[in-house]
Formats: sequence, structure tokens, C-alpha cells
Amino acid sequence: MPNESLRNWRELVGAKRKEMLTGLGRVPFIDDYLKAQLDRVEPSDQFELAYHPSRVQLTTGGWRDRVYVVEAIKYINTRGSWPWEHGGQNYQPLSEVQAIESSPTRLRARLATKIYAVGESGMGGVVFTLVTSSGRSLPYTIGGSAVDWVELPVGVSPDEIIDVITHDRGRPQEAEEIRGGAPYAWCLYQLPD
Repeated sequence: MPNESLRNWRELVGAKRKEMLTGLGRVPFIDDYLKAQLDRVEPSDQFELAYHPSRVQLTTGGWRDRVYVVEAIKYINTRGSWPWEHGGQNYQPLSEVQAIESSPTRLRARLATKIYAVGESGMGGVVFTLVTSSGRSLPYTIGGSAVDWVELPVGVSPDEIIDVITHDRGRPQEAEEIRGGAPYAWCLYQLPD
């Protein structure tokens, strides 16, 4: 019996979605060892998609930070196309991953989830301001909707970010330079039946 996500997904499949099943064949099943590690990464949530902002150890021994590890079926339902179908998307195959841990450069899950919860600020992007523990306001405009990693100013760490003001378009003249999101990759997996 297929897992519940797959069964629900197949019930919703139309002609366009059936074409996407081919892409699902490229996505491996996650093993118990990696799944246990992934479960220790606190997710941020957008709709039904749980993002796991991770740092992964590759089978070559090196580490790669800024990798979203997500369930493939929920990914395709939320995003509508596979990451390898777009030149601008970066894909990290799970078959090249031997360890998963929480990314040290991510925003706190509660802050990213707060941004996801309000949705886009305009067509195809989000506008928000991060607030640091010292009271500094850092404005951001990000094309797309993945917000767990941002380009922080030199000397500011993710641990110093204490709040987010969503859809913040106000900008005093003395405001910081507007920053954007940081580059990231997708790593997709399937759950065993």
C-alpha cells in the first residue's frame, strides 16, 4: 500500500500532473539512517510543505550548506515543477548525501514560517524586514518564496535575528541597503511504502 501522501497525490493528478510522475522516478527513497537525521532538523512550513534547511555531508566527504531537504510529492504539489527543470534551480541528489544536519546559517524556523504564513508580498516575491537583538532593521526583497537563508551583513549571525516584519515596504532614508536571499539547493526524497 503506497504511503498516504502518494495516494492523496495520485487522486489529485490531472493530465499535467501525470507527466510529472516521470520526474518522481528520478527521486530516491530515503533510508532510515538519513530520515532519523532529517527528523532532527527543525522544519519551517509553507502550506503543506515542510522545509528542512540543512547542511549535508556529501559522499565525497565535503559538506554543502543551504540545502532544502524535502519530500518530493509535497514539493511538486507546492512548487509545480521539478528543480532540475529550471536552469536557475540548484539540485543536490540524495544519492550523493551521507549525512544531514541543521544548517548553521538558516533563519530560525519560527521566523521563516512567519514569512511563509503571510504569503507573497507581490507577484513572485516577498518583502520583509529582519530585526536584530541590537534593534537593527535589515530590509529584504526576495524573488521567489524560499526565505530560510538570506544574505546577512558582515558581523551579523542568524542567532542575532529576533523578529521579522512581514510585507514591510516602509523604508526610512537611513535604512540599511536592501538585501536578498542567499543561494540554495533542493534535495528531494520519497518515503518508503
